[in-house]
Amino acid sequence: MQNKAIVKSWHSGEDMSVLNSIHLFDVNVAIYERDMSKLEDELQYVLEQGIDFRSSGSVSDILNALKVKVQFNGNGVLQDIRLLLECFRDLSKLDSFRLFFATVQSDMCRRFHTDMNDLRLFCTYCGPGTLWLDEGNVNRKALTALAPNEEIVVDESNIKQASAGDVLVLKGEVYPGMNAKAVVHRSPSIKSNSTKRLVLRIDTN
Repeated sequence: MQNKAIVKSWHSGEDMSVLNSIHLFDVNVAIYERDMSKLEDELQYVLEQGIDFRSSGSVSDILNALKVKVQFNGNGVLQDIRLLLECFRDLSKLDSFRLFFATVQSDMCRRFHTDMNDLRLFCTYCGPGTLWLDEGNVNRKALTALAPNEEIVVDESNIKQASAGDVLVLKGEVYPGMNAKAVVHRSPSIKSNSTKRLVLRIDTN
């Protein structure tokens, strides 16, 4: 067990270039750590709208639809979403995406799981961030057997959690070549304490 825990299956840093590490052999989550305090007022304005925006297509298709459906009280949040769409386009080498941008007030995914996709970009702009497991902290047999979280997690004190504003790029089950195993993650529990989250999710289309 000790030898397994030595394997570090994630990279993190304060420069967006760290997201390129998702394509490395043993990495299944790359994290761009950042301070979003300068956009706090704009983000709160969007959060309180209770939005549920979904769109697909090219970067320009999605941004044009976003401008029509969501009200912004500045350009900062919209430009940040543009930046993340363009970043994901570069990472995936694709031109068509599915985007979900919403105020969330429920527990989206309570169980630790992997995604049936190749790559996903996720950012929690407001509220508690995504929970995820380093590869050394996963019981893959329990995961496959659909066991409860208590059996999937080897050490509950070592569950990782992203901070608000952090950008995560996650490897899924059908990542080409599948060098690293898909990252195991779940949404934080918020329904019991009436917390709101403002989340952005981008998937390859």
